This record gives sequence, structure tokens and C-alpha cells, in this order.
Amino acid sequence: MIRYAATALSSFMLVLFLGVSALAQPASEETASNFVNFNLNGVNRVRAYLPEYNGEGRTVSIKEFQYDTLDIDFNGRQIPHPRSSGVVSPHSTLMATIIAGGGNSFHTGLGTAWGAHLTSSSFFDIYPDPNSYFQDLDISVQNHSYGIDSIENFYGPVAAAYDLQISQLPQLLQVFSIGNLGAETPVSGPYTGIPAYANMTGEFKTAKNVLTMGVVDSFRIIDPFSSRGPTFDGRIKPELVAFGINGSSAAAALASGAALILQQAYWEEKQELPAAALVKALLINGAADLGADGPDYTYGFGNTDVYQSLQTLLTGHYISDTVEFEQTRQHNLQIPEGVKQLKITLVWNDPPAAINTDKALVNDLDMSLTRIADGRQWSPLVLSTFPHADSLALPARSGEDHVNNVEQIVLEQPEAGNYEIRIDAFDFQVAEQAYHIVYEWDTGSDFRWLFPSRDNQVVPNGSFLEQVYWEFPNDGSQNGALSLSFDGVNWQSLASNVDLSAGTWSWTPPDTVSRALLKMEIGNASYISDTFTISSQSFLQFALNCVDSTGVSWTRHPGIDQYRFYQLGANYMEPFLLTSDTFVILSKNELISPVIAFAPVMPGGKEGIRSFAYDLNQQPENCYIREFTGTIVGESAVLSLSVGSTYNLQTLTLERSESGQFIAKSSINNPVGSRFEFTDPNPDSGINSYRVKLTLSDGTVLYTSIVSLNFILPDQFIIYPNPISRQSDFQVLYNVPDPDRVRFQVYTAQGAQVFSLSLTELQSALFADDFQSGMYFYRFIRDGQLLQSGKLVVR
Repeated sequence: MIRYAATALSSFMLVLFLGVSALAQPASEETASNFVNFNLNGVNRVRAYLPEYNGEGRTVSIKEFQYDTLDIDFNGRQIPHPRSSGVVSPHSTLMATIIAGGGNSFHTGLGTAWGAHLTSSSFFDIYPDPNSYFQDLDISVQNHSYGIDSIENFYGPVAAAYDLQISQLPQLLQVFSIGNLGAETPVSGPYTGIPAYANMTGEFKTAKNVLTMGVVDSFRIIDPFSSRGPTFDGRIKPELVAFGINGSSAAAALASGAALILQQAYWEEKQELPAAALVKALLINGAADLGADGPDYTYGFGNTDVYQSLQTLLTGHYISDTVEFEQTRQHNLQIPEGVKQLKITLVWNDPPAAINTDKALVNDLDMSLTRIADGRQWSPLVLSTFPHADSLALPARSGEDHVNNVEQIVLEQPEAGNYEIRIDAFDFQVAEQAYHIVYEWDTGSDFRWLFPSRDNQVVPNGSFLEQVYWEFPNDGSQNGALSLSFDGVNWQSLASNVDLSAGTWSWTPPDTVSRALLKMEIGNASYISDTFTISSQSFLQFALNCVDSTGVSWTRHPGIDQYRFYQLGANYMEPFLLTSDTFVILSKNELISPVIAFAPVMPGGKEGIRSFAYDLNQQPENCYIREFTGTIVGESAVLSLSVGSTYNLQTLTLERSESGQFIAKSSINNPVGSRFEFTDPNPDSGINSYRVKLTLSDGTVLYTSIVSLNFILPDQFIIYPNPISRQSDFQVLYNVPDPDRVRFQVYTAQGAQVFSLSLTELQSALFADDFQSGMYFYRFIRDGQLLQSGKLVVR
């Protein structure tokens, strides 16, 4: 045992960093998809059963490029700061949405901790931000979904700096993505040449006190790109996994949101923040084991389950204490009857080690569990650290852990009675060490639904198949029968041979808006889910968009008689209108926000999925008039008008320009419908200009744009304009068969021919600057026969 007198941490670190300098590689965003599955990690269950825990009162920092501060999903909750990057990134916006999106844009924009505040800091400098940055903004979690473009696996200056900062700010949790080089082979370090191991993307991810996240897909299978441990000294990384697609970024963001929820719950009980090590222990202990039994270098300690971790916190199943040099602590634990599994996790924030050390652990604590009645003992699960692929793949075994600052004991079917958790200060370099123990036992042996939970919403015909999730202790020998009901009485079969060991099943929900239940039948037992909602999406159509009002319509859902409208409030969408119609006029002057959405309301008052949010200011200006067109049919002009709505529309009047004034030609009173046709049986020869006058019941008058139609009788020619200006062009309009046989000839007043061209040789426009100012004569002839002649004046 090392004999070490108590020394101030700051003095220790002064020696640690003396003479060290390093140039860190530039950071880059980890790849991420915009599809997020909040059902795999217990977020949906928190929303269903403990919705008051949403991260409210907490602030998260996102260290990378700037997220879109104008995104309505962060409305009223984002905090500007000079440390933010000047570059706005979709990747950062997605991370912010997963962590704390408010769900204003659509239900998929609702984040894990949607009540938290957000700020950001640029990752141009990947060293920790100043302590004052976190203290001034009361930041308790920082998310790092980035890495470098190569494998780094050593205890570098950035890793040490993060361990130091967390030692100085013990309530600050730093969350990192593990990286996306899971299939790569390290070319340096103790695990050189071993494929798919020890391939984290940044030495800062080897820090002991941070939480490092790997990524799994919707079937709880590791993403092949997710980087793996161990660290250079054999420590377990990642500590946990969570859902994501095409990269570990989303997993880190989800864990950051989960941490905010736990911090809020602790604060509301204790009026202080929990230690980051306690939050880390809660998340690790609440995780569901994946891969080989116990921890491993692929899945860490398992799949994050924020609902289970929150339940553990709320039931008080944790211990926080300190142990001094050469001291032992004992904690009693009473295990009830019928426990299926006991899990105990020990975590402590370890002081930073010397840079480039072979072993990063400074204060080595040892945990053991003893049954008082007979003295039987259990040690934590440990992994082989020997640098060979076969050794690294070995399952965890019970033994002493002198490498990690996370230790876990798992006991299957423990006998009831008194137990003692013992913490020994095995090897210390700092005199006193705080530690945190989290424990939980599982008494359930039956089937348990994870999704859908109460009031969860399922979308039919989405881009992805929906999946249901459950827990069931099954060795693969049992299958189940799954069915669906809309009333709890009548059931329709979905699948008769469900593999219960898979824990998930994919389906395409019916296209409806309804409350529903699922039932899994296993032998003679039936397990019915909580009532959830199946809801097809709703879309608005803008019938009109005027300066002072907007008219919207939508398609009625079968069986739905009411719809509720929302507008964006200070932070979230707020209801303001309940209607039974499928068309409403909204007064813009009465709205507090131009952003609106609506949702179907089912019998009983539950809502279906709210529509996408629509910004009225971004909609095309369309005040009744959608389209006005015209054409010549025979010897008549036919005009067509399309309107978005006839609400308050009293009269439609067709007008034609005559001698510089528009004259009414025909009218339609009290119009009904959306398309209207007008006919002018006597258009003037030449260009006719039309418009429609719309008169509303309050006297307001609107006009369409002007439509010009050329009307020319057979064998008639029109030169337009005439007189013409030399600074403009003119056109020759005609209505004759075989235009190639007709010639257009122009002569000066003295009889000299200027040109002679067939109609097909003429361009659509002739340029007047080809002429000198003056009087000209023109004629149209066909086969030597004069068809029309006249004067042409050029000014």
C-alpha cells in the first residue's frame, strides 16, 4: 500500500502537468441520423408515468458547433454565450433536439429532457471550458458528440484535464460519444493489431470521470461503427450504450438528457445537485445487460434505461459516503424474499493521473458483498485485459478490480436476509475519497411491457416500422401470441409465434386515430399493455392567407368530431381553439404567435398526434386568390378563377380594360365552390386585358392580377404597339393559315422597301431601333394578293 500524506489536489496537479505541452488534433462531428427511437431507453416510460421529470431547472451545454437558436423546439430556453461557435450546424441542432427539444415542430422533436435550458460552446478548443463558464450558467451536463479522425488510446493532457475539472466541479457530468471507428484496428498502444478493439476516437474519451457512450440499433444490437474498449490500461469503455443510427452521437445526447432528468429529481428532493459520480452510478446500475453476461468492451455495462435509473433514485436505493486512507466502510443491505437479481454499482470521481501513465487509476477502492448469515462473499465482475482478441472477448468473472473507478456486483437469485457492502481503501494517493453506491433488486419474473406505455403514441405508415418492446426472462423456449384491440373486448391477431427472447417485434399499425391495447399471450397467461394511441398524421391546407387572417382546412379523420388548435407560447405549443369544423378562419391579430398546429381529439378527450407546426409568415401570400388564367375559345374570351375560400365572399366581377378604364362585363353573386369561369363573347380585336374584382361582405375589395389575351379575327394582322418607340420593340400578331406564304413588307414614305419577310421568318419581336424615326407603310400579301395594309409610326 502506498503511504501518502494528505496533499492539496491543486498542488498535486501542479506537479502532474509540469513541463507538459501537447497539440490536440482538431475535433469533428460524429455522424448521426435524424431518426430517434425514444422507446428503447426508457424515455417513453418516463414521459408516460413520471412526466414531471423533464430536466426542468437544469442547463446543458453542447460542445461543438452552434445549434440553430431559431429552432422553435428550443423556444425561450436557449442561453446565448460568447463561447458558442459562429457556425450553425444541423448535427449540433439534432444533438440539442435529442437532449432537450420541446416538441413544438412535431412530436419527433420532443427531447429526452425537454424542460431543460440549453447553451453551447465551440469545440475548436477541445480542452475543458473554464470552470467559471459552468458556474456562471449553472451548467450541470455537457455533451460531447465529436471525436478526431483517428484512433487515440492513451491518457493524454485533455483526458487529465477533464478528470481534473470534474474533481474540482464534482456535480458536473461530462458525456462523450465513444466514436465511429468500431471496425478499425489500432496501430499503436498495448492493443496494436487487434481488430475491433481499443479504437476510441480521442484520448479525452479515456478520462475516468466522464461517461462514454456506445450505440445500438432498434434491436439492441451494437452498431458495427460504434468504437470499443478497452482503454490503454484495460478499463471498461464505453460504460453504456443507447440507441442511435450510423454513429454514437445520438447515444451521447440521449444519455445527457437522461442525466438532466436524474439531476432534476435529486435537486427537488435534496435542494442540491447530485455528484456526477452518483448520476453515472444510477445510469450504469439501471442499464439492461447486453451481449455477454456482465460488462464487456462492446456494450459496457449495458443499455441505458433512464426510467429504471429514475425509479432507483426515487426509492432512495443509493449510498453516498467518503472513505479515508487505510479505512474501511460497511453498509448494510436487507434483501427481501423472491429477488431474481441483485445489482450493486460503485462509482467514484478519481483524481487525475500523470499524463501518459500506464495506469490511470489513482485512488483504488475495492467493493465486496458479504451475506451476514453465512459469511459468503462476492466480488465485482472484472474483464480480462490481456492483449489478445480471445482474451478480450472472455465473459466477465468475479474478482478484484484494480483498474476501473466503476465496479459492479451482480448476484442472481440471492437468498433473503442481511448483507454487508464493504468498501476498502486499497491504494490511495489522496487522503480522502468520496464514493457512491447504487443498488437495486428485481423481483419480477413475468412479462413486462416497455413500449407502448400509457398514452404513448404510435404513427401508422411512417418512414420506419413501429416496434413494440418488452422484458421477459426467457431462454428462447417459449413463444407468444400478439393481438390488438381498440376496445379491450374484441381482439385481432397480429402474430401467433412471437420470439419472446428478442424483446421486440416490428409491425405496421393500422391507419386510424384511436385508442388501442396490445396483448401478449404466453401459455395460459395474458399480458395487456396500457392504453396507447394510434394516430395517423394530420396536415393543414391553406385556403387563404391574408394580411389580417388565415383560412385553413383539413381532411376529417374517420370517427373524429373535434380538433384542437395550438400556437407557440413562451416555451411550448399552447391550445387556443377547439372546433368541430374542418375549416376555420384565424385572425392574426388575436394570435400570440404565427406558429400554429392542430390535433384530432378522440372521444373521451385524448388527442391524436399533433400536426407539424406551420409558420404563417412562411406561407405564400394567398388572400382568396389562387389562380387567374384565360384563353381564346373561338371568338370568345374564357377566363378561369380559382379561390382558396368563399368565406365572406359576396361578389365576383369580371372586368375588361377599355380606353384606360376597367369596365364590368359579368358578375357572380354569393359564389359557392373553388373554381369559377367567365366568358366575354365580344372581345376587342387586339390585346384584351381582364381582371376579377372580389368583393367581401364587409366591403373589402380585392383584385386578381391582369390577364392579357390576344384576339385576332381570321386573316387579320395587328402590329402592337403602333405608334412605337425606338427604345422598345414591337410584335406582329396574326391569325392566318400557312403563315410561311404570307409576307410582311415595310416601305418608307418615299416608297423605298425596308424589308420583306415571311411571317415564319419574323422573330416574335421586332426591334424598333432598326428604323429611323418617321412614317412608314406596311402591307401583308399572300401569293401577290394584298391582305392588309396600313401606316407604321416610329418615334
